[in-house]
Amino acid sequence: MLGDSSNPYTIYDFSETEHAMYPEKILKGFKGVLLSDGTNKFNGIIAAGATSANCWAHVHCRFEEAWLDDKTTVEFPMGVIKSLFDIERVAKNLTEEQRKDMRLRLAKPKLALLKNWLDQNALKEPPKSKLVDAISYTLNRWDALCLYADTGYVDISNNACERSIKPIVLRRSNWLFAGSIDGGRTSAILMTLIQTCERLKINSFEYLKDVLTRFPNANIRDLDDFLPDRWLALRQTKHL
Repeated sequence: MLGDSSNPYTIYDFSETEHAMYPEKILKGFKGVLLSDGTNKFNGIIAAGATSANCWAHVHCRFEEAWLDDKTTVEFPMGVIKSLFDIERVAKNLTEEQRKDMRLRLAKPKLALLKNWLDQNALKEPPKSKLVDAISYTLNRWDALCLYADTGYVDISNNACERSIKPIVLRRSNWLFAGSIDGGRTSAILMTLIQTCERLKINSFEYLKDVLTRFPNANIRDLDDFLPDRWLALRQTKHL
């Protein structure tokens, strides 16, 4: 999981299965925006009060598969989705308010055009085609997909979160032998610290060396100071 700018942590959790109870336990009471690929594993969190936002990169992948079978028909939705990402490449360098304004002016009209095309083509194609699958996938998540365009702070995709799990995916054969459940949990904690350091541009070796040296003798009221963002802020204050 990837936190927002107010909670700049990249969090990993170890579980023995992919059951929905694990993310529900971590995000219990969460009332903010949950950006995901739309998996039903988060349905309990959404039902409990979180706001669902979905990922346009996953929509693009669905239409990309359909494009291999019918390039002519899929050309329009693929072009619209590409233009949405083109807008974001410019918008990412703007302030939150400027980004929201750009999305409202440029992305919202394109979303309306795409919705009209989806509605018109939903019943035209063979029911088991890849294009119908892509259309249904998009329409079923439409409100959550469009949420980003009404804000300046929700991302158009969860690509950043996907990139954060890439180190584990590339080394997945190594994680088969964590040793035990406790070993898996320890690995998740270390990955959380290291990847959060990378996100904040902290030297993870320097951070861990300092924390592991001082932590055993730390006062319990100072424990939050060892979180990567707090640790960095304190270091920067000392150098002023």
